[in-house]
Amino acid sequence: MNDEKRMIRSYEVRESFNIGKSEIVIAEDLNAVNGMCYMIADYHMNELFARYENIVLSDSYLEILEQFQERVEKRVGELRREQSKITVPLDVIEADMCTQNDYAKSIEGKIIAIRQEVLKPEYRNQASQLMLVTGGNGARGNARGTAVFCINLYTGEHSRYERMDVQGVVKPECIPEWALQKFTDIQKNKNRKEQER
Repeated sequence: MNDEKRMIRSYEVRESFNIGKSEIVIAEDLNAVNGMCYMIADYHMNELFARYENIVLSDSYLEILEQFQERVEKRVGELRREQSKITVPLDVIEADMCTQNDYAKSIEGKIIAIRQEVLKPEYRNQASQLMLVTGGNGARGNARGTAVFCINLYTGEHSRYERMDVQGVVKPECIPEWALQKFTDIQKNKNRKEQER
């Protein structure tokens, strides 16, 4: 068990809640010089950077809890709007729809599914699971590294996962039609850029 305290300067993080693409944290410093003993902040992290923003300090824990409630309600609203815009089925890609994740084989250029348990509950659907592998040491067969760089087939966003996060290469007959179309579009765009060079 890791007993290391999570700190934001002199404030110790006491509570945290992941929702959507960020985390809401509540921290305290009972010895704060200005009497502002409580803090709430949004924590964002990507493959390169981590940052705290929307920081509010208060001498009232109830005020911080009210802020927490407002932020959760706001995120839930954002998630509802986000999901209502998804135009593909929200089904999950199950393990039996993929080949077993064979670490001896390369997965570069393949359509993979990310394991459900790696994703936050609100993102456990094929729009968040299906990725095109673009590189990384972990994408190679018998690699020492574990990084797998991908493009999300639905959003087009670039992301990084560990090879252990990969459920497997999706079997051709299990790839949804929309994902095949996105894959084709990405390949055409890549070929066009190479020809322009």
